[in-house]
Amino acid sequence: IYFSIFGTFPTFFQKFVDNGNTVIVIEELAELAQELSKALREKGDINAILEELADVSIGVDYVKEIFDITDKELDYARSIKMMELNNKLITNSESYS
Repeated sequence: IYFSIFGTFPTFFQKFVDNGNTVIVIEELAELAQELSKALREKGDINAILEELADVSIGVDYVKEIFDITDKELDYARSIKMMELNNKLITNSESYS
């Protein structure tokens, strides 16, 4: 939707998987999810959340590099997602009126 990487996908995917960092990024995402889950149960630690968020941020940078995603492309994708979320929130608030 946002841009196409299909022409170069196999090359990037091979590079991405071979060096083992795929698993590390997935693990960091899971660790952030775990810390957020703890916070929901009021057993969270802001420092642990911050640490995991930093790890995930590094992972996002890595994924951007591997798939050659620019900041502009990511910002565009984020803006679309934010508009979609905003529309859902407006629709949901109107249904409760």
